[in-house]
Amino acid sequence: MKKLGLLFLAMVMLCACQKPENATVKNTESKNTDVPKQSQPTSPQLDKGVGPIKEVKLDPIDKKLAKTGKLIFEGKCMACHKLDKKFSGPPLGGIAGKKTPEYIMNFILNPEGMTKDNLSGQALLEQYLTAMPNLQLKTDDARAILEYLRTTK
Repeated sequence: MKKLGLLFLAMVMLCACQKPENATVKNTESKNTDVPKQSQPTSPQLDKGVGPIKEVKLDPIDKKLAKTGKLIFEGKCMACHKLDKKFSGPPLGGIAGKKTPEYIMNFILNPEGMTKDNLSGQALLEQYLTAMPNLQLKTDDARAILEYLRTTK
């Protein structure tokens, strides 16, 4: 009988915690206005991340820029990232084929915002339990790292 009571209590709590799919979030800055709940793209091919980079135009790989990016990657990123295996952070070989260029650059330039306000970034933080530090890189450095990552598999 005790188990039946606990099961009933668990079902009541589960039902009480569910939200309808079309839930809205009150906007406290304006009066009497319901704002639809914000959603992020579910596809990695659409997720541009959170940060200063809104659009990246990719041309054929610039070998000189990729070489610069490799040097920056080896000096700044390899302490936590490897190309082919998990380390303190996720493996980054082939990442350019899985994530948008904007996402990659925004993660490099704005790791705090990405782990705070991006669902994919939050999932990475949960998985690796280590927040990526802000390395204070410039946009040109992030672009060079992106170019290098485009050459990896």
